[in-house]
Amino acid sequence: MRWIVYEYDEWKMLWVRGSAGTGKSAVAQSFADSCEEKGVFGASFFFSRTARLDKFETVVPTLVYQLARSVPEYHSFIVQCLANDHILLRNSPPVQFRKLIVEPFATLQYQCPRRPIVIILDGLDECKGDNAQREILDMITNAIRTNPDLPLRWLIFSRPEAHLKNTFSRLSECGREELIIDRECWENVERYVKDRLVEIKATYNDMIPADWPPQNKLEELLDAVSGLFIFASTCLNYIDDPEEADPSSQLDSLLSFVRRSQGVVSRNPLAALDLLYSRILQGIPPNIFETTWMILAYMCHRSKLDGHHLLASAQALCNFLRLDQHDFYKAARGLYSAISVPGPGNAAKTQLQFYHASFHDFLLDSHRSGNFVIGESKAQVTFLRSFIYWCEVDFIHFHACDEWNFDKEHNHGSLPGLTWVSGEDNRLRLSKSIVVFLECGLSDDMLDIQWDGVDDGLLSQLSNVDFRFWIPSYVFFVAILCRLDPSTSVVRIEPSSPTDYQLLKYFNLVIGDGVAKQARFPLRYYPPKF
Repeated sequence: MRWIVYEYDEWKMLWVRGSAGTGKSAVAQSFADSCEEKGVFGASFFFSRTARLDKFETVVPTLVYQLARSVPEYHSFIVQCLANDHILLRNSPPVQFRKLIVEPFATLQYQCPRRPIVIILDGLDECKGDNAQREILDMITNAIRTNPDLPLRWLIFSRPEAHLKNTFSRLSECGREELIIDRECWENVERYVKDRLVEIKATYNDMIPADWPPQNKLEELLDAVSGLFIFASTCLNYIDDPEEADPSSQLDSLLSFVRRSQGVVSRNPLAALDLLYSRILQGIPPNIFETTWMILAYMCHRSKLDGHHLLASAQALCNFLRLDQHDFYKAARGLYSAISVPGPGNAAKTQLQFYHASFHDFLLDSHRSGNFVIGESKAQVTFLRSFIYWCEVDFIHFHACDEWNFDKEHNHGSLPGLTWVSGEDNRLRLSKSIVVFLECGLSDDMLDIQWDGVDDGLLSQLSNVDFRFWIPSYVFFVAILCRLDPSTSVVRIEPSSPTDYQLLKYFNLVIGDGVAKQARFPLRYYPPKF
């Protein structure tokens, strides 16, 4: 806090770096709370890939909104500014930053000097795209250089990624601090562990004794977490698993795991975290894990599978994947240590979230997760099978006669076959979520699918699709078909049945005297530009 309390002019920006799991976000939140108490908090943005807070375009509007709440004079200024320029928020982030933050605060500082306020950016490395991260730093640096009296101090937290280290090394206006696991960090994590255990004991006071946990087990747990916040957090989530509802047994199970992994824990707590994640997944029965895998696959590859975030709740996702409530909670039961699972009462409006990006990263890295890896190709194929299923349900039941006049508004009843609903209104909302997703939900990245081979389930599905009911705008599936191996019979360049010969004759009638080139594998498809 000395950096802001004593108003050092040496640094207008401070970069706090630390490896995964060192508690950067916890420190950032604690610092924000302290700034709030001292009346110097301006705004904050906590980037998170897993919470979908990773878009460069949302940063400036979020900061503007929070600054307007923190600084009354700025609020009045910005309201007038937006009233005079209705399209200002449609400009690029650098223009927004200059017009909505830099210029207003420069004007206010000239009119009536004020002490600096703090703006916190946590997890900059989780902002989508290295270039976007650099552009954020460029915006801040340019503001500091061109307006040295600007009453804003920037506190930025991130992992020490190579491109960020390179960028910060060239910023003379920026101070640097490193979060390391020192005695103070150990003490903070120890306090966190003890506080969580008190909360757990209060929740289960009818099951566990007042002196739980015994001092020797507490010390063993504290030694294991090694001052690493994310390891401590995951361990406490494991102990407090609501599905097990037995903290004493969970603690014993955890400590047993720690003893077996003692060498790894002492050498590298982060590697021990990977072992704990593996243990969590190993605890899921094999006959259930296939469903668990589908849920995790969507969470890991959400940006490509659902680029517009249209399946916006756990219940919508379950219906899309054709999972009922029982199957969903059965599959998610072992994951409460690592992900936030909404209860039945909130599942219609709340999405699944990773507690920490480390579990997301673990699942995507085959070297760390081994057989539990969530491969992108398999995830895409799994998702496409549900996509095709719901397309057929929607088209055949509600659009069989639409032809070229396709009802894009989907003004029809609810989809048959929904697996988890809670009332008629909810049924209609879920149906709308799915059909809107079918219309525009798939990310453009899905057009670039590269497969070594299509699984038999999807191939069988494609073979049985009745394309008479499919509208021309669903060109995505043409791209899929073009990527199939020529040995399959779904797409062929030689007639193989009487129907094929009839179609060729009809095609010749359609093109008249035209000439059609014979296709050759591998096929290429370029979607039309509208």
